[in-house]
Amino acid sequence: MVDKKKIEEVLAKMMDDITSLEGIIAAKTDGTVIVGQTIMDTDQAGLQAITTGMLKAAKEAVSVCNIAKKGKIQEMLITSEKGFLLLAGAGDLVLIAIGGEDAKSQLALIRKSLKIELSKLIG
Repeated sequence: MVDKKKIEEVLAKMMDDITSLEGIIAAKTDGTVIVGQTIMDTDQAGLQAITTGMLKAAKEAVSVCNIAKKGKIQEMLITSEKGFLLLAGAGDLVLIAIGGEDAKSQLALIRKSLKIELSKLIG
């Protein structure tokens, strides 16, 4: 597993570089939250609930992709009235980016950053 301190540094850098992000959660694929950084008023239980929900939805998306014969899921995006949640993973690590309405215009940058940082963390 990747060092928690290294993950914290990566999340802090992403939050600094993409100021429209409201938060990023790093978790194991089993749902265990490693660390989360948010500007929202969200406690550990809230971060865990977001992670659990996103991973359950991703598991269903994997089934749908298999049925549709579209290959392995690479990322999952949920958009809402007030923003979005974007999940990307590699190995046994997932990153969940949380963005408000103003961050939607930077979605391509956020996707690219998640992919780059995941590859650095996993190696």
